[in-house]
Amino acid sequence: MRLKAYVSRLIELLDSHPYLESRQITIEERAPDAAFVRLEISFIDGSKLHFKEFLIIGHRGKVIKYGYQYMADGSLVFRYDNALDPAARELPTYPEHKHTAQGIVAASRIEHKALFQEISDVIACKDKRKSS
Repeated sequence: MRLKAYVSRLIELLDSHPYLESRQITIEERAPDAAFVRLEISFIDGSKLHFKEFLIIGHRGKVIKYGYQYMADGSLVFRYDNALDPAARELPTYPEHKHTAQGIVAASRIEHKALFQEISDVIACKDKRKSS
């Protein structure tokens, strides 16, 4: 997959997000066939997603390193990553895992659409609590 197509799909998905307030994207192309993509995304409730991927570009683009950290009110809501975290070493998905307020759990890399849906669900849940 070409970088331009990859980024276009990502932006299209983001721009359709019902709670998106703003986004800033940084793309660093690295010779000969790699790129670092970083997104800083703000949502209407003040929460933020810090998104980073290092990928190999080619016929079937492959994400090598990633981190998707979602924060609300200055606290971690969740983070998916594949950092070599010693605390995650015993998990069956290691090095992939998910950080939550309750701790680290096994999790594979989440697809972008599912990531944005999880964020939508968190924001919608907050909205319901406010209006109750």
